[in-house]
Amino acid sequence: MRTTTVNQFILETLLENQSHLTAQQVYERIRERLPAVNPSTIYRALERLAHSGQISVSDMGTGAAVYET
Repeated sequence: MRTTTVNQFILETLLENQSHLTAQQVYERIRERLPAVNPSTIYRALERLAHSGQISVSDMGTGAAVYET
């Protein structure tokens, strides 16, 4: 599986949900469409997307990072 595919699924998932999602929530939603995806792949892709400015990451006081487009 290519990283660009995972990145695209992450961006689509965040756009579709239009809410703040934790990495675990992103993983669970993507796993429905890509059953073979590994959680660490999602976490690394989220970090890359946040670092490149394609998504934003924040802590909403829950103790877990949340992501949005």
